[in-house]
Amino acid sequence: MRDLSGPVMSLAPETARVGIAQPLELTVSDKSGVQSVTVSVKRGTQSMVVKQETFPVLEPSRRVAFSLKDTRLPEGAFELEVRAY
Repeated sequence: MRDLSGPVMSLAPETARVGIAQPLELTVSDKSGVQSVTVSVKRGTQSMVVKQETFPVLEPSRRVAFSLKDTRLPEGAFELEVRAY
């Protein structure tokens, strides 16, 4: 049987507010394995990839560290989008 469930993700630290220089760590787990992770930040119609990582071997869990400092986002609300395969 194929695994049809999606990956489980958690972001640390768990907080409602994030500073652009604050280090963040994303943990992605999937029993079928995680081969790639892409983190994007989105505000309105604009989107920017913050971190993209592809792993040579499938592992059931991956940790990816990143920050938003290179985005030069002004203060205000934004969406963080994560894609994992």
